[in-house]
Amino acid sequence: MANSLLKNLEELVQDEVITSETADKITKWYADQHPPREARLLAIFGVIGAILIGLGLILIVAHNWDAFPRGVKTVWAFVPLILGLAGSAYTLLKRPESVAMRESSGSFTILAVGVAISLVSQIYNIEGDLAGFLLTWCLIALPLVYALKSNVGALLYIAGITWYGGEVAYDYPSRIPWLYLPLLCGIIPYYINEVLHRSKENGTTFLHWFVVASAVYMLPGFHGEFELLPLAYAALFGVLWQIGALPAMHKLYLVRNPYRIVGALGTTVMLIICSFKAIWSREMFEALSDYSVISALVLLVGMAGIVLYRRQKGEEIQSDPMTWIPPALVLMLPLSAVSDVVSAIVVNLITVGWGIYMILHGTARNHLGWLNFGLVTIAVLIVARFFDMNISYVLRGLLFVGVGVAFLLFNYRLIQQRKKQSS
Repeated sequence: MANSLLKNLEELVQDEVITSETADKITKWYADQHPPREARLLAIFGVIGAILIGLGLILIVAHNWDAFPRGVKTVWAFVPLILGLAGSAYTLLKRPESVAMRESSGSFTILAVGVAISLVSQIYNIEGDLAGFLLTWCLIALPLVYALKSNVGALLYIAGITWYGGEVAYDYPSRIPWLYLPLLCGIIPYYINEVLHRSKENGTTFLHWFVVASAVYMLPGFHGEFELLPLAYAALFGVLWQIGALPAMHKLYLVRNPYRIVGALGTTVMLIICSFKAIWSREMFEALSDYSVISALVLLVGMAGIVLYRRQKGEEIQSDPMTWIPPALVLMLPLSAVSDVVSAIVVNLITVGWGIYMILHGTARNHLGWLNFGLVTIAVLIVARFFDMNISYVLRGLLFVGVGVAFLLFNYRLIQQRKKQSS
């Protein structure tokens, strides 16, 4: 449709349907939103080629590495970096509009930085740990991402800071990776700019997935007690869902919006986990600590801020259960000190309501994915109750038959509805 419209622009201008200025704006908009397939392929192969060249140089030098004196080793350590910086300078001065040049030179230079740091440390026996190496590498790589506007460089940076945070938080002796937060904030301006101006490009989609994966992976590093981790994750998934509902994200296809996918899937997993009575034992309430409470509360405050922003923009959020499910789970904690049974029952009811909402949401939006997601949520909840309730095999079979019939009926109805709309 986009190609046919662009082909007819000249005719529309001649018939005075639109002005030439409007036609130029339409052409520019489509060029920004839908870059040519050849340009994307060239960028992909350019990055692969740059990485292979770097690996080839390393292997060639490694063959005779032990025979080199220290001075020659030092020179070779900086050769890839010098080549990368030269390529980056050429790209900025001569080919700043080339996506392939920016991505290939950016990725090569960032990898060359890591090679130079590691080789110099090895040549001169500089002591240090992996976390310090990754921190230095990321700090040097960040300006290159902004200078070259490289999405591949940004992905390498996010992977690097996540690796750094994991080394600090999960390696012995573990400590809270506070520096991960400013490091993540360092890439946020670049990320927001990509979301606002190139939201439909594959590079931006990969950025979404990397940011979400990094946040999910790093949350336990800031949490105090394992027993309360499901509540903190529930708050995080609530934040992700709300981010995915923002105007810049909500218009995207579902596969390009991992905030919605991970937010919904993660919330469902946390609801299923918290539906067991054993989760709400007294040990959970006694596991309260400063960090475990602060992490959940900070995330809930962030979620509330996004909800208020959406409301100011005039969005209808009253029917969105994700505005109250995460706070409700956190508020179940004081109730668990009184009765773990009541807490489990309430969470089971919330889970059923969440599944029904997804079924209705998928039906209203003619979306088979959300519809079946709601049905699967209810089916998994039923299976979970088999483990902590004495249910006869006959009743279990009847429940599965009921869920199976629901699968068939809802999917058949939605498919028939699609056929009527297309005819």
